Amino acid sequence: MIGFIILVYIITPISYWSNEFNSQRFPILGTGLYDENGQVYNLSRVLEDKIFEFRLDGYESYSKVYLSVTYAYQYAFYFAAFSATFVHLALFHGRDFWRQYKESKKGGTPDIHSEMMNKYDSVPQWWFHAIWIPTLGLSMLICEGFGKQLQLPFWGVLLAVFIVFIVILPLGAFEATTGQLSEEHLPCRLVAKRESMDMSYKQ
Repeated sequence: MIGFIILVYIITPISYWSNEFNSQRFPILGTGLYDENGQVYNLSRVLEDKIFEFRLDGYESYSKVYLSVTYAYQYAFYFAAFSATFVHLALFHGRDFWRQYKESKKGGTPDIHSEMMNKYDSVPQWWFHAIWIPTLGLSMLICEGFGKQLQLPFWGVLLAVFIVFIVILPLGAFEATTGQLSEEHLPCRLVAKRESMDMSYKQ
């Protein structure tokens, strides 16, 4: 709550009235994309009409993408919170994670939930593999097929799986202990944008 008050009622007005980032060109609370003249960003000038492929030449001849000062700070704090989540869990719950990991290798410590679940037969592990492996293969095949209309290389699927593998435990623990959902999709957007730019440069 304190951070919200500082951001919305102190930092944002000061940044806006001091014209930080040329913020007075845009609405102070806008959530859209704007060009350098303060107009709503015309996506048709940087994307192909049918396949929505990024056009680098159109982007360079048109304008960079601008955000309102509130939206820019929102993104900045989301990235800060995403990084802080891992630091917080490592400092305050790292030992608990490590202890639980070692106990799981020995069979785990029974609790009321595991005792209740032990009444039911476990799903064979190969069931999960039988679903996951074909799904992963089909995903990569779809990305490489159909004339590559998805604009995502096969290794992009592997990268997505890797990102989920890394963040699912820390973010899940963070949400379970605080009730707050971290914005893990923002780093993924950044990776996707970088890949789109790389493909445009190669063309």
